[in-house]
Amino acid sequence: MWLKVERCDMKLDVTQIYSQLPSLECKKLCYPVCGPIHVSKAEKRVVVNFLRNSGIPIREFKTFRTPEVRNHVLKKHDDSDGCLTCPYLTKERLCSIYPARPLICRLWGVVENLKCPHGCVPSRYLTVKEASRFVQGIEA
Repeated sequence: MWLKVERCDMKLDVTQIYSQLPSLECKKLCYPVCGPIHVSKAEKRVVVNFLRNSGIPIREFKTFRTPEVRNHVLKKHDDSDGCLTCPYLTKERLCSIYPARPLICRLWGVVENLKCPHGCVPSRYLTVKEASRFVQGIEA
C-alpha cells in the first residue's frame, strides 16, 4: 500500500488519503494523548467544514508553536489547566471531530511504533516508512 501523490497538485483530497489507512475499532480510551498536534492546511479545511456542518464551535488547534503551550512545556507544568488538551475533546473525553480528525490522530494505533496501549488492533500495522509517506501526501 503505497500512496501516490503528485507534488504539483496543491488540492489534495485528504479524505482519499484517509481512506487508504488501515481500519481500527477504537475503544475510545486514548484521550490522555490528545494534545498539541500538527495539522496541515488541507486537514484544517476538512475539520472546519465538518464543524460548520455539525454546528460545533470552531477553535484553533493547539500546536507546540502556540505560545501558551510553549510556555507550559518550558515551565514543566502538569496539565491541570487543560493547556495541553485538544480543544475538540469533550467533557466525556471523546473526540467531537472523530469523522474529520487529522492524520496524526488516525495514525495512532495503526503504525508499528504507535501501537494502542489499550488493545485496539488495526486490520494491519503500517511501517514507519509507510506512515511517513502518508504524512508527506498530506503536506504536499
